[in-house]
Amino acid sequence: MANELTTIHGSYASIISSAAVTGGAVSGESSSVATALSATEEIYAELDFKLLASTAHTAGDTVDVYRRASDGTNASPAVTLTHLHQYVGSITMNGTVSTYYYLYGVQNVDPEDTFYFVNNSATTITFVLSVRGRTFQPAA
Repeated sequence: MANELTTIHGSYASIISSAAVTGGAVSGESSSVATALSATEEIYAELDFKLLASTAHTAGDTVDVYRRASDGTNASPAVTLTHLHQYVGSITMNGTVSTYYYLYGVQNVDPEDTFYFVNNSATTITFVLSVRGRTFQPAA
């Protein structure tokens, strides 16, 4: 049909690998989108995140994702508990070990941006954070 769009998305790539993050703490900085994704995918309009929680946690625990803006030359200050900077979304977990959780449709402002997350649970949880690019094109 006329004026329709189709979705194109890449494959997920790990940007934070197997990080044990204490309850109430901030993760380490992720790899940049440009480092993780192919040259084609790093410029897609949106990002989708996939979070794997591989250790015990409680149903209802949340993880908040934050962006550290960069243009490849200059970067905003690192994300800390006292400087959370640009919030991009929350993921609510259900308490099941080795479960994937998703955060879709985060605007891809610059491929040099990096991401952090805050573990809002009371316990240390081991996480893997992955990202993929997503964009749209006219339907054939």
